[in-house]
Amino acid sequence: MSNNKQVIFRKKLLPALAVILLISLFVIFFMVSRAKAISDRDANIIGCFIEWFGVLYGVLLALVVVEVWHRYSQINAEVDREADALVLLLKTTSYLKDKSKLHVLARNALEYSKIMLQAEGSQDFAQIKANKKLEEIHSNVGNILNDAELPLPLSLEILRYINDAIDLRGDWLARARERMPRGIWGLVVVTSLFWVLGFFGLNIESDTLAFMLCGISTFTVSSIIFIIADLDDPIGGVWRVRFESFELLQSEARNLLNINA
Repeated sequence: MSNNKQVIFRKKLLPALAVILLISLFVIFFMVSRAKAISDRDANIIGCFIEWFGVLYGVLLALVVVEVWHRYSQINAEVDREADALVLLLKTTSYLKDKSKLHVLARNALEYSKIMLQAEGSQDFAQIKANKKLEEIHSNVGNILNDAELPLPLSLEILRYINDAIDLRGDWLARARERMPRGIWGLVVVTSLFWVLGFFGLNIESDTLAFMLCGISTFTVSSIIFIIADLDDPIGGVWRVRFESFELLQSEARNLLNINA
């Protein structure tokens, strides 16, 4: 299967199939639960199960949601810091007398920012050409430091900015590839199923009330699982890594090259 077909299947067909399956299972479970009478004693046991199991289930979901949200936020923060480091690199090197080397550096920074901004919303931000372009920027910095007679503090600052950018890119790319362990996923899905099925076993006379309770619990749990799955995939999910901070890098590079947007 080609990459384009995989993306289409993952973004469109797979969610649609998941929704259809969820609705089908809900209808089946609801019809079966309403057709089979449940004794008051069993209904009381089910109610107690929902109460105490819901506490443990809520703690589990809270821990998982906090973890995936923390990783998602950390990735975005590292992306912003990478762009900021490159902006500070350009600002610091703008005081150099050799404008030809500065323009080469700014041109590569501009091309790198375009690559990152074009990759937003896709799965191509880890592409090889972005890594090569950052290596070219690192090489430009090396040429500047070798040829220019710079004060030691200024040279150290320039080195720190480019090294920070390279290090931060490696960090957020590694985090973006991380996924929640399958064992945790299995625990979340199984406990979610047990807790939701408990509502189908309540002895409720009104079909409308039973439908509302079962529907609300199913929708809520399904939404939380979807959010966890989406945040766990910052590459291809709805909430993807944001690259707006590279617009500042693009603007700074354009200013150094005297290019109008």
